[in-house]
Amino acid sequence: MPFEIRITDNAPRFDRWSTTYPEGVTEVLFAQFGVQAANLEQANAAVDDMLGLFDHDPRPAVLDRGHFIDTSGYANATLRAYWFCPDDYHRWAGQESVEVFWASRLSTGPVGYYRETAVIPRNHATAEFINCHNRTGFLTIFDHVPAGAAV
Repeated sequence: MPFEIRITDNAPRFDRWSTTYPEGVTEVLFAQFGVQAANLEQANAAVDDMLGLFDHDPRPAVLDRGHFIDTSGYANATLRAYWFCPDDYHRWAGQESVEVFWASRLSTGPVGYYRETAVIPRNHATAEFINCHNRTGFLTIFDHVPAGAAV
């Protein structure tokens, strides 16, 4: 498990955390799975439906959950997942249950779904990964969710 430290030597407009990569990790695949709805109850219920996807290996090493109201007043709920091996993510995403889940999401309706991924290479100079969880004007709440655990 990576070592985490809290950055305390400045006062950014949002929380900032830094962590070191586990030994041997050269890149992290970051995936964000989100929904947008009229209210937080709808948005969080839709994210609850996604949690079962993470019961199967290869699970992400880290899974965080958050929600916020955007500047237009819409409720957004997200799962942010980190795989220390991008190939593990691709094996996870290629499972029938994951593919069926995304294929079954409607393109219109009261809840909008999105997903995005990025591969983040290790900064060999500092061997750190920095994550900033907020944007000006958003109220964001993130909770760590153990991958594969009932929430």
